[in-house]
Order: sequence, then C-alpha cells, then structure tokens
Amino acid sequence: GSTCCPEGTNCVITGTGENKVTIFPREAFNGKPYPFGIDPIWQTAENKLVFINSYKMKMSVILGITQMLFGVFLSIFNHFRFKHYISIFAEFIPQVLFLMCIFGWLVILIICKWSIFYNDPNTAPSLLITVINMFLEFSNSPKLTNATFSSKDNEYSVFGQTEKVTARQRIAQTNLVVLAVVCIPW
Repeated sequence: GSTCCPEGTNCVITGTGENKVTIFPREAFNGKPYPFGIDPIWQTAENKLVFINSYKMKMSVILGITQMLFGVFLSIFNHFRFKHYISIFAEFIPQVLFLMCIFGWLVILIICKWSIFYNDPNTAPSLLITVINMFLEFSNSPKLTNATFSSKDNEYSVFGQTEKVTARQRIAQTNLVVLAVVCIPW
C-alpha cells in the first residue's frame, strides 16, 4: 500500500487510457513515510521517470562517496602497519579533508534538499550548479537563474531562501573551497 493519496485527499487522476496521478505532497502525504524504498504511488505518477532517475543518481553519489571515504580510511591501517607515520599527516589527513570539503558537502546538500519541501519546483536549487559555482563564483552567493520569486538578485540556498541562510551557505562554501585548495599542495 501507499502512504500517499489515501482516500479523501487531494490527488488528481489525469491522462487518458492509463490512469496517471498528480500528487500534491502537502495535501496527499499522511505523515508516515514509506518504510523502505520508494512509495509505489510513484509508479503511476506522470513525472515517474524524472523522479526515479534523480533519486538513483543522488543515491549513487552518496554510496560512491561513502565507498571512497571507506577506502581512504582503510589506508590508515597500512600507514600504521608499515610504520609510515608521516604518511598519516602528509596523505591521509589531506585526502580526508579534500574529500569531505567537496564531496562530503555535496552529500549534505543532497540530504538537505531531500528534507526541504519546495512549493515551486523552479525555486529548488540545482546541486550540480551549486557545487560548480563554489569554484567558478568563489565567495559569491548562489544564484537562481529560473526564479519565479523576487529576492535580492535571485540568491538562493539549499537550506532556505532568506538572506541570512544564503549568506551562511556562501561563508561555508568559501571556507570549504579554501580548505580543499590548501589540501592540494599539502
């Protein structure tokens, strides 16, 4: 059974031939998340392919980064076994810091974006653009190019749309990029 669209909620059946469901998450969700996997109601949604592909891509990124971090943590056992203690400082620490500053931040952004409800899909930030702009627009606030709302120069944050939150994300991203760049020659 599905946790979305219980009887008496605001789900609209659209389409001809096959029944397609348009889900309004605020009204349709009954407060209990599906216990494991993806709610079966997505099988009838019009945007099924877009949602499922996006979900799989984000899960792949999280699992891939977790696997890379696990591999880097395994290297510390070799450093101790062969008594290369300087390698802990010269290799292990910079690798972990670089990985977490860039890709760990991406995982945090993915989880935060999953946790926040966006009324208008056009206001949901692109995570790819956010991470790219960490480097290309260094120390500038993230910009939303297709915004339908009016804010200060269309600034946005994955964590919310207030200027205070956007400024905090800008400061965090600036510090993470500086730390990652310091790790390169280290």
